[in-house]
Amino acid sequence: MIQRMAHPALDLRLLRSLMAVARHGGVTAAADALGLTQPALSQHLRELAAQLGVPLFARVGRTLELTEAGRQLVQALEPVLEQLERVVAGAAAPRRQVTGILRVGAIHTYLSALVMPAVQALLAAHPELEVQVSEFSAAEVDRALLDGQIDLGLAFREHPGPRLADAVPKRIARTALFRETLALIAPAPRLPAPEPAMTPRELAALPLALLPRRFAMRRQLDAAATAAGVQLHPRLEGPSVDALLRAVLGGNLYTVASPLALHVAGSRGGGFAGLAHLPLALPGFTRTAALHRRHGRPDGAAASAFVEMLGTAVAGAAAGGFVTSC
Repeated sequence: MIQRMAHPALDLRLLRSLMAVARHGGVTAAADALGLTQPALSQHLRELAAQLGVPLFARVGRTLELTEAGRQLVQALEPVLEQLERVVAGAAAPRRQVTGILRVGAIHTYLSALVMPAVQALLAAHPELEVQVSEFSAAEVDRALLDGQIDLGLAFREHPGPRLADAVPKRIARTALFRETLALIAPAPRLPAPEPAMTPRELAALPLALLPRRFAMRRQLDAAATAAGVQLHPRLEGPSVDALLRAVLGGNLYTVASPLALHVAGSRGGGFAGLAHLPLALPGFTRTAALHRRHGRPDGAAASAFVEMLGTAVAGAAAGGFVTSC
């Protein structure tokens, strides 16, 4: 059991360091998330353990695992730190002044097609506001929220990805924004007719350019194909959707991506104007985008204003036939 502390207060930096290491399972990733050096983070853990009088982590091979005392402390701290954040946010909320710094994270396509237009409108309307935008993979958005790196995130409502440590339950609220059907993208003359609908086997027979398997969208495509009894063997794997679009535009390849990828392209001046998309009405080829927040943490004035601007951006994408509003 954790001994009674000799002093009534602990440095919040030490507690945040403990929570970050518990979530990430190691000092390296936790230090990166907090913007600290590894020696500084290790020192925080030693100071906290010394103040509490118990070891909080045990090294097992190359990883750190919580001791029983550490697990109890992490479980107890999670709701306490959340309550502290709610109190601070609630104290600032009555002013409703759109100032300060807003931090938003999103996956690449949503960031380019929706977040950046919303941010541009937000900054134009509120000249005293600063916005920091970060790109994350789908699995990283929730972790960034829990680590305090961002205030709002935009990713999928459900997605495959590594779970956080059981000692730190997810406390993320997801608000559905729109639904989209992944589409076959190629120069318009090479796309098949919408009817009859393309079968999974016909799709697998095409020369495809796809993202690598570390991306959630690729894993979704592979799972849907496997469920249909086929395997996708792309001729090309590329590091980003933009790279795939360039390969498709200049060659014989096809790609499968969010239709919003072309919404992005159009907003950049028509660099991919020759490309068109055909929604794939196949099981497993749809997904729901959601706004991610820390559960129970009220939006400040800046976050509320951003959500309003984001709604306008989503409405524009829906009007263009790229997504379906929820």
